[in-house]
Amino acid sequence: MSIVLGLPSKGSLYEGAVSLLNRAGLGISSRGKERSYWGELEHLDSVDVQFMRAEELPIRVASGEIHLAVTGLDLFREYDSSPNHSFVLMNDLRFGQARLVVAVPNYWLDVNSIEDVAEVAIDIKSSLNRNLRVGTKFTNLARSYFEKHSLFHFSIVKSPGATEAMPKAGAADIIVDLTSTGSTLIANNLKEIKNGTVINSQACLIGSRSIANLSEDDCGSVKQILEMIEASLLSRNHCLIHFSIEEKRLAVLKKSLSRENGCIFDYEPSVPLDELSETKPVFAGIICPVKETYRVVSRLKKENAFGISVGESSLMFSNSPQCTARLENIMSRLSQT
Repeated sequence: MSIVLGLPSKGSLYEGAVSLLNRAGLGISSRGKERSYWGELEHLDSVDVQFMRAEELPIRVASGEIHLAVTGLDLFREYDSSPNHSFVLMNDLRFGQARLVVAVPNYWLDVNSIEDVAEVAIDIKSSLNRNLRVGTKFTNLARSYFEKHSLFHFSIVKSPGATEAMPKAGAADIIVDLTSTGSTLIANNLKEIKNGTVINSQACLIGSRSIANLSEDDCGSVKQILEMIEASLLSRNHCLIHFSIEEKRLAVLKKSLSRENGCIFDYEPSVPLDELSETKPVFAGIICPVKETYRVVSRLKKENAFGISVGESSLMFSNSPQCTARLENIMSRLSQT
């Protein structure tokens, strides 16, 4: 049984996913013709790559046909009807950022909050004897948001295409749609309401319960994919700092650099501290957030570290990868249900 990795077939999510995998050393080669919907990872023969619409991927992952997939968090939340069959492994892949928002026509001058929208819905119900019409592709998320805010006199109008055009066309009163910059809403004479963000979204990596049915070797390949993607993401906003320092000082630094500066520091003294009879210089390396570089280097100098160098890497592996630990915890929980 091959591992199936699902990727969006087009758009910014496709471009971001391909770039992410390339950076992680998991390049994709197409299979067959140029527009084929199948490919493979160049260095993992056991992995088939299937391209399809981003909104279809959560459904196929939940069904178990696809083991891993890159899609939008908004799409996963919209189509996640089987919480025990699919789950988020990486919440933020650092691309595809967007917000799902409630927007109303600009000429609704006194409508600026969800409470105002609720009042309009009541007025429409009493005067026109119909519900407020909400145009959207995200029917489940929209319905959940409105009900959470005690707005009940509404009807969902499924958007067939350009959701922003629905109010002007008379197909809907308001919309719930994705926006990145807000420019498309403005161009269509719409405005976001205050606190009208339904969900903050970005590209995420999701997994299927069917991973549990894979062979031991294939499970190893899944973990390899997760760790290489995590290592790639870790490298984007982090640098490597190498230095030499007395072993006693290094042991003391470990907790403070982790706690105060967010460094990933897996060093342990080679012998118990109370057995060290003299100072012993050791060579060490840490993964440091780029924004903390100067503060960490200054602290190292204060602790008499020497030979300090700062570099970058396309992959930075942690001794305790969070994603594989998350997968193991999820699988352990699901095995008990």
